[in-house]
Amino acid sequence: MGPALPRQPGGVRGGVNRAAPLLTITPMPRYCDPDQAPDPQAWLALDEAVRMAQAEVFHKHKRIRLPGLKAHAAFHAIVENQIAGDLGAAVRAVPRLMAQGLRD
Repeated sequence: MGPALPRQPGGVRGGVNRAAPLLTITPMPRYCDPDQAPDPQAWLALDEAVRMAQAEVFHKHKRIRLPGLKAHAAFHAIVENQIAGDLGAAVRAVPRLMAQGLRD
């Protein structure tokens, strides 16, 4: 057997400290709020499933009942993706639709 490896911070021997975080994750809100635009780069950096899950959690948090929550959340994610990607037609349509009463 070779010499003992020195202890690293956190009490781990060897070259890997399993107690240390492997990445730094910027916290995102638990859900996307349609009245507050997310940071476009942070939104687009999220996995698609996370984007849809955030839309689902928003509706559950607000106790909004929908017959097809997953499909509705997918459309929320699609629209947010278009806005974050600065797709002109979507960006222009949102204020108009909200002025006409579009909500959640």
